[in-house]
Amino acid sequence: MTTLDTLDNTTLFLSDAPVKLQSQLYIVIKRTGWILLVLAALTAYAEQTLTHSIEKELSSMEGISFWVWFFGGTSIALSILNPVIISILVLASLLPAPVTSSIKQHAQFLCKETLRAAGKSMAWGFLFLLPGLIRFLQFSFVSFVVMLDPEYSAGKKDALRESTRLVNQRFYKVTTILLLFSVIIPLSLTSLDEFALFGEHPFLAILLSTFDAVLSILCILMLLKQWEKSHGTHVQLEAN
Repeated sequence: MTTLDTLDNTTLFLSDAPVKLQSQLYIVIKRTGWILLVLAALTAYAEQTLTHSIEKELSSMEGISFWVWFFGGTSIALSILNPVIISILVLASLLPAPVTSSIKQHAQFLCKETLRAAGKSMAWGFLFLLPGLIRFLQFSFVSFVVMLDPEYSAGKKDALRESTRLVNQRFYKVTTILLLFSVIIPLSLTSLDEFALFGEHPFLAILLSTFDAVLSILCILMLLKQWEKSHGTHVQLEAN
């Protein structure tokens, strides 16, 4: 193969990757975009309400009450369940089967495996922070294993062990994607936090929720690309 052929192949690969990402993004928005937007808005509103309630309870003269623990637990549960729901919707959008049937088929198993992953990550986190964080990263492919790997459906694979094995093959790229979408971009947008308050700027808050929904979709799609490379398969897109 000549140098020119190599350059041509590289250019073709680089130009094809964004096209596939754009196609997947279009399919997700077309099939479940409005649901993801509503979910993002409701989640943001719920988090703001819970935060306000916790601050109000803590500022009272009665000390820490039962409601502080209740609101805090609800906030933690929301932070765990929300990514699960988003993953289900995004992946169900990409599959050829109807979205509702894909959700019914995989929701129960994905919730179970996510709770297992959260439990193991928090258990390690209580002992040592860094191992807990590494565990969290290694479980990034759990939703893909549950919804896209037929061997998991056949009971031949454990979702957490398979996710760990595949993530370890592309650990640095997975870490970079999660840092970008979970830390770097959110930190760069902290100046807009005051405009995200539904009670004061409802229209801007909805726009920011829309932006958050798109970022969540892109994060999942980029992680999906890494899973495909580790697993050696490609997701068959819903015909558009």
